[in-house]
Amino acid sequence: MVSKLSKACITFYLISFMATITESKTRCNKLPMKVLRSISNDQIGTDVVDPYFLPWQAVFFFKESPFCSGALIAPKWIVTAAHCLPTWMPSNSIKIKLGITDLFRSTENQQSLKISKITVHPEFDFRTFSYDMALIELENDAKINEYVSPICIAEDSIHFFNGYPCLISGWSFYERSNSRLRSLQIRTIDSHICNGSNFYNGAISSTMACARMLDTMTDVCHGDSGSPLICRQPGSDYAVLSGIVFWGQGCGPVKDFTVFTDISKFVAWLKENANIE
Repeated sequence: MVSKLSKACITFYLISFMATITESKTRCNKLPMKVLRSISNDQIGTDVVDPYFLPWQAVFFFKESPFCSGALIAPKWIVTAAHCLPTWMPSNSIKIKLGITDLFRSTENQQSLKISKITVHPEFDFRTFSYDMALIELENDAKINEYVSPICIAEDSIHFFNGYPCLISGWSFYERSNSRLRSLQIRTIDSHICNGSNFYNGAISSTMACARMLDTMTDVCHGDSGSPLICRQPGSDYAVLSGIVFWGQGCGPVKDFTVFTDISKFVAWLKENANIE
């Protein structure tokens, strides 16, 4: 269980974090590392995500069923995994929801938006999952408030080293029937390790990176494709959008890794196509 002190710390830093969002209605946001560090792994199984904790988190619905996630990076733009948007799935049949923490409970904080355009990275390879990145342009701008707000993307100079602290979020971390948004601390793993013969054996390309929890059997479950990976920006005390999840080997065993698309390799492409600074 989470201690009262831990809850108090999270609440304090969330209030400080939300103050920065309130001051800046359309600028992107950075997650203070104090907030990231306050999410301890002994919180697994509890509803630790407040409605305004991850205001950039998006979830996609197809025929009323949730199937993938994404991250709001500008009022009209969401980044996700390209494999979440197959050509057989018409964009007008997909509904994007923001400001949502419970998949099956509506609140006044939620926004439901339609897709105007999907741009898949031109080098995306469905066989290898290299360049697994896509941009969604919304028909209308999301209404920016304390519950819905974009996350800043990592700079192109970021490099992932072994043990880098990150935060991952989604709806399927603990059980397939889970409907509540959860967040969890994980740490990056050197690509040479997860690409070794005992693990992915060369399948990790230059556009990918790996992460996992080091002290638990919990990992990202299937169904969290497109979820944002928030990691510390080097030389700062803030965390920014650093990756997009595209594969995890169920909820265990511990040897399995979460593999994500490395945002830093796509900064120029994202800025050019989403018109963000």
